Amino acid sequence: MGREAKQPVALPLTSSGGYVRNPSFSLDGSEVVFAWTGPRAGKFNLYVKLIGANDLLRLTNSSTDESSPAWSPTANALRLSVASERENTPS
Repeated sequence: MGREAKQPVALPLTSSGGYVRNPSFSLDGSEVVFAWTGPRAGKFNLYVKLIGANDLLRLTNSSTDESSPAWSPTANALRLSVASERENTPS
């Protein structure tokens, strides 16, 4: 008899609520970087998580949304986008 292939299981990046977007896996698949609002659904900041671990490493603490993180080709740096907030001022 052959061995049955295991079906992949989707796991949340965090169990603390909030919103997660733009996950990006490292080239070796050992880490994932993502934007998360935190449990209080504030601004998006960037976090890294080791695959199989529970702890998160917060990379940014910004008053503006940060998103679209991606690993560099050498995996020694991250690229990200920062949204600017414009004030609505009457002209």
